[in-house]
Amino acid sequence: MMKYSKFFQSKKILLVDDCPMIVSATRTMLINNGCDSQHIYNAGDAKRTLELCKARQYDFIICDYNLGKGTDGLQLLEILQQSALLSQKTVVFVVTAEAARSVFYGFSEYEPDGYLIKPVKIQQIAARLMKAYAQRQALIGIENTYQAEGLSAAQQYALRYPQNSAIRLKQAELLARQHQLQEAKAACVCLVKENNNKAKLYFAQLLVDQEDYELAVQYLEKLIKLPEIRIQALQMKAQCYMSLKRFDKASEIFAKASELAPNNIERLLVQFNLAEVREDYDELLELGDKISRKVVNSHWESVAIYAAALRAAFRKCQQSQASGPLMTLMIRQLRNIEQRFASAEHKLHKRVLSAHFNIIKGDIKDSFEELEGVELALVQEAEKHAQNNLSAPVHFYLCLDLACAYLSAGQLEQAMQKLQHVLSMLSPDPTLAASEQLMVRSMLERVSERQEKAQKLQHASESAIERGANMDAAIYGLSAWQVKPYDCDIALNLLKVFTKAIPMNVPISQLKTTISQVQTTLDLERESVELPVWYRPALREVNRSFAAIAKG
Repeated sequence: MMKYSKFFQSKKILLVDDCPMIVSATRTMLINNGCDSQHIYNAGDAKRTLELCKARQYDFIICDYNLGKGTDGLQLLEILQQSALLSQKTVVFVVTAEAARSVFYGFSEYEPDGYLIKPVKIQQIAARLMKAYAQRQALIGIENTYQAEGLSAAQQYALRYPQNSAIRLKQAELLARQHQLQEAKAACVCLVKENNNKAKLYFAQLLVDQEDYELAVQYLEKLIKLPEIRIQALQMKAQCYMSLKRFDKASEIFAKASELAPNNIERLLVQFNLAEVREDYDELLELGDKISRKVVNSHWESVAIYAAALRAAFRKCQQSQASGPLMTLMIRQLRNIEQRFASAEHKLHKRVLSAHFNIIKGDIKDSFEELEGVELALVQEAEKHAQNNLSAPVHFYLCLDLACAYLSAGQLEQAMQKLQHVLSMLSPDPTLAASEQLMVRSMLERVSERQEKAQKLQHASESAIERGANMDAAIYGLSAWQVKPYDCDIALNLLKVFTKAIPMNVPISQLKTTISQVQTTLDLERESVELPVWYRPALREVNRSFAAIAKG
């Protein structure tokens, strides 16, 4: 006890474990080593842990992986990091009996200070905690000196400590931050020769920072074979391929990383975005399903992320007709979202998703009004925050879903405006932000191509009418409508064409659906635009023709 009593006397320690027996044994060990019993706190689940971490800071958190039902230790560690509830000085040890490699790789991404494998040898805990704490304090001191006094002072400060690999790697990092990349690489090489895996990974990062992606990929290939840093090496290699615009390869490497650590939502979101860039909508559906299942109880749980499966289904519908299974999936997802996210903060996003589904079903009028209502609510929210000198909330996925709803409704100009706005709302994480930017820009390019294609088809239809080639005009007009439905000019042209020729190679059900959409479009436009007097007689004539075809 005397050995550690002075060290532990004032330290605050949080024990996170759902087993009272283990908590009691660990607590007794800490008290026997000099820890004040009033400075030892315990939580049996994630909710209580968050409450305690919001109330005070801790010198140590000892967290079990298996916390029973709900959020596990891995998800909890991510929540604590993403919510900035871990202070700079806090030492985190993970306790686990899990042998699965996914658990090890999952935790390795969040870099805890150490692991305790069950059954834990109580006598070893105190020494390991003390060593990790001293290491962290040394690194904090070097960083604070660098921030306050610069590189030279930080280097002098570092000489106070034994020059172990962590201290030397920290100095290499500071050299790189001063743009002394050659010196930083030389320092790294010395550590690499000593077989320091973290130095190997940092050397690869220096190559990436110099935009030497090809060389970085070659070097990372060797690091992927090392279990301790495999997941980070795979992640960095995939990022290199993203920078090289080799998106198929990047997706393949990200997928390998997700096989090892399948619960990293951020990486799955990157994969989702790259699937959109590559226009692989089957993979998009698969990834959307994974995200919607794994997001439960995690830091990412929200309508925005849970709706990934629904978002994927919407995008699939925009490429082809909505099939029965897709409709079933969308109905189930909307029901789940309604049940799981009942609070008022999710109301706007749920309105957008419901409106999008109704657009796909053909209920245009009410859906347009709903989307306009959401747009107005967002403007009012921004104005309210501006009046109070506050930054407006970032609604990346809400605005993305608005853009996608406009796409399904053929409102390409509104979709482009919203996508341009989305580009100002990217994630703070560099890799996720890069994938979001790639996704949005690829969508903008495809929308622009759709606009150009619709214009060409519309022009071709009008030219065919002038030549008297009415059947060609009808085919071009139908194609223009498929590219840009609910457009007033295309609707009027199609209506005019159908009074002259009806393509018999098109199923009558499709023709009737199209003319119904044309009528809805013109009824909506009639409220704000003066339509030609001939459109109503033409509409009656076309409907009679379709009815006759259906009978005969």
